[in-house]
Amino acid sequence: MRLELKENIKNFLVDKRHQLLKSELKIIVNPNLIHQYGMPFKKGDNLRKFILRRDKPYYLTLRKPLLLSGNWDLDVMLFKNYSTSIFIQELVENDLDYTRCRRYQDMIERVNRGEVKELKGKKVVLDSVESVNMHMQYYVEIIKSMSKNGFIEGLAKDSVKVMIGRDGSLIKEEHGRHRLAIAQVLDLNEITVKITHIHPEWVKKYQINGMSSSDIKVIKWALNNLKKMETVV
Repeated sequence: MRLELKENIKNFLVDKRHQLLKSELKIIVNPNLIHQYGMPFKKGDNLRKFILRRDKPYYLTLRKPLLLSGNWDLDVMLFKNYSTSIFIQELVENDLDYTRCRRYQDMIERVNRGEVKELKGKKVVLDSVESVNMHMQYYVEIIKSMSKNGFIEGLAKDSVKVMIGRDGSLIKEEHGRHRLAIAQVLDLNEITVKITHIHPEWVKKYQINGMSSSDIKVIKWALNNLKKMETVV
């Protein structure tokens, strides 16, 4: 009964446009043209966790509309300056010897102090030198695979996710950061990404005959035009 109620709440809160536009929201892009990184739903998370001593309720994490207004697309940083991108760059420059990377050394220092770090998204617990080594080797194998075979959609459990800002630029969000960083460092020509949020100001540029910018037909038209832009293969 509880699982059924949870599923009903999920179906009520999830933006149906994600499902209706499922195929249109998957596009092939040149990874080297994704320059920005932002997390519109992360602001305030650390303060909230400190005060409430718990994670955000699942029913709030679901409510992520396809059309997302606000200044989230302006509150961004360069992806190349983000820690994930810096780590991958360092790993490749060190010929995949992760023991020479600053991130590995920091992790080992924490383990030696008796600290335990849980990576919930990856269901990994770093509590020993062995677990850290396995975690690092995981990224080494991804780099080797992508270097040999390119980017293959569907190998990972989730997609590389991006957002569209008001000016039509693609902005990286939190899912698939390592794969994007690897694709950029290896200078791959294309990867498949999934669009999770679109700024309504961008969609308004493609309004048809006075139709609302939230109309499915308008969003489809905008996405079709995006595929003709230089950022998309």
